[in-house]
Amino acid sequence: MSHDSGRFGSRAFARALLPAAGVPASGRHPRAGAAGALDDEADGGGRAATAVIERREASVSVAPPARASRRRLLPFEVLLTSATGARPLFEPGPFDELRCAQRVVPAGRGARHDVEYLAWRGPTDQGRHRAFGCFRLDEAEPLVDLRRQQAFWLRLRAERGIRTLPQARVRGPRTAPCGAPREGVLQLEPALASGPYSRSGQPTLDARDVAEVVRRARGPERVAWLEEAFRAEPAAGTAVHRYYLDADLTAWLVRHEGSSKVLAALRPSAEARDRGLLFYPRRA
Repeated sequence: MSHDSGRFGSRAFARALLPAAGVPASGRHPRAGAAGALDDEADGGGRAATAVIERREASVSVAPPARASRRRLLPFEVLLTSATGARPLFEPGPFDELRCAQRVVPAGRGARHDVEYLAWRGPTDQGRHRAFGCFRLDEAEPLVDLRRQQAFWLRLRAERGIRTLPQARVRGPRTAPCGAPREGVLQLEPALASGPYSRSGQPTLDARDVAEVVRRARGPERVAWLEEAFRAEPAAGTAVHRYYLDADLTAWLVRHEGSSKVLAALRPSAEARDRGLLFYPRRA
């Protein structure tokens, strides 16, 4: 899998991202080494990395806790549009960042396209589509390697005392009966095979704890964690597109072709952003 260590250079990424408080916009601290790890990595990155974290904890702003007492609803449908019609990506209803829409596309010479258009449609629009935005794949950046995202691991250490996280996995079947990647909406979750996630020197985490941590991450960081669930290379002559949606309705597109993954960002139209998510108190 091809990764980048934290470079978000395109205009689309600049519009979609805001630097974390106390952390450079590049996502890297000067002179900082690898500070975090996923489940299949050695814990801690060594004493030097731990010392780096401890020296820099004071410069990291701790975000307020997420409001778990409210449930979120997407009030409209998000569609992928083309000359041949519209394809639903996200249906209106309960919203969750730990979800993606997946489709298989042709790859190779002459098959690749550089622009994809999204639209949205409310329940009273009677078939009329409204512009949501467009992905520019020619501005896509290599998918980041989460293990090298210093700002992410520094925040986790400061907020929760966490140095490692479990991998992500797809809930349910990963492939269609024909053996091809399963298309449509996929739900992702922490890969906890036998109870809570426990590692020496950090708090024990259950699935809800891990999901909360990942939901509060910045878009590219969260997508990078979720993409660890998709390691198998697509079949020759094909690529896989996976679409993710943030709570602020920023959309992300991962193009997975061979061992390469690139990430494109989309800021929604003002009209769609003004609609936003709906928040309701959770039922007792």
